[in-house]
Amino acid sequence: MRILDKHGIKKWRMKRKLILTPEAVAKCLEWALEYVDWILEQWMKLIFSNKCSIEQGARGQQKWCFRTLV
Repeated sequence: MRILDKHGIKKWRMKRKLILTPEAVAKCLEWALEYVDWILEQWMKLIFSNKCSIEQGARGQQKWCFRTLV
């Protein structure tokens, strides 16, 4: 039995949090205000996707956190 398991501690991969700058927040607000009056039919014509970036040679940079199970 591993020592962490014995004490109810699990390892979790940390999620990367997006840091919003004041400029990015202002752009998001501007965008939201521009489309606030759209109706459902207009929104149904759009396709949204998540942004993705790929780094070559970025292996080993994963961050972990350790937490007890509650």
